[in-house]
Amino acid sequence: MDYYAIVSGGSCPLLLLFTLYDEGARNFWIHNTGPLGCLAQNVAKFGTDPSKRDELRWVSTHQQAARLLNLHLHALCKKLQGNYTDPNVPYVDIFAIKSNLIANYSRYGKCKY
Repeated sequence: MDYYAIVSGGSCPLLLLFTLYDEGARNFWIHNTGPLGCLAQNVAKFGTDPSKRDELRWVSTHQQAARLLNLHLHALCKKLQGNYTDPNVPYVDIFAIKSNLIANYSRYGKCKY
């Protein structure tokens, strides 16, 4: 799937943010997608070849797709803020939060069993 074409091609549902703004919405909460390459289902199905994994042993193509989608989502939020003077658009980087939590799980607690 060509994520860049979806986000930049004008057919993206995210562009509805501008329609919502035009209809009166001023407060948005936007968070990006989390890491996709670490999901067990994706690793089992697409990560059997070690050359397709990154340094954390996550499926690199899925990680790249998530990063690209998040990059364009962030740009879209900045564009909304730049085009209008009064929208409240907090952008939450769930990708970074979840990646850190999953990659460094032992820092955040341990099971006693």
